[in-house]
Amino acid sequence: MGIPAPQVLVSEADYLESERDAATRHEYVDGVLFAMTEASRAHNQIATNLTIALGTHLRGSGCRVAASDMKVRLGGTGHRYYYPDAVVSCSDPDDEPDAYTETRPVLVVEILSPSTAVIDRREKRLAYQAMPSVIDYLIVSQERREVERFTRAGEGWTQTVFGAQETVELVSVGFALAMEELYADVAPGA
Repeated sequence: MGIPAPQVLVSEADYLESERDAATRHEYVDGVLFAMTEASRAHNQIATNLTIALGTHLRGSGCRVAASDMKVRLGGTGHRYYYPDAVVSCSDPDDEPDAYTETRPVLVVEILSPSTAVIDRREKRLAYQAMPSVIDYLIVSQERREVERFTRAGEGWTQTVFGAQETVELVSVGFALAMEELYADVAPGA
């Protein structure tokens, strides 16, 4: 029988200081660090396709897209920092706490991995939806051509599921993303 070890909590300040130079990125939830896992080839291709499409669309708009190395700090109770697979913010970068963190995203995207699917669908979805600035939250499958879009609608949210050959409308940035473009160069069945 193992001997229980006390869980060591890390202060938010220590996390932020150490994270910039860390060999492995970590998400931070109320003092607990969670190491980020490696991403598959399909995951990376989808993220690249999405970032290119959004970046091209947003050029000159005042909004900016960042890939998986930009932290999002969540407000509300507790202290949380997540690394979404893509994030779009339209706020003034000078109003952000630093050059490594977004606090007012309008669009957040998570690409599902077997190890993160449950957290992306439940914990992270609810956390992002609690942020007043978030308009669209996308959950993108890498196993099949499917995107779940959650869009703020008044005081609530709507959920729409898009399949192959459809187009995902992003209210947050006024953009229509064809599934063929999102999944370009991703092996079928991936």
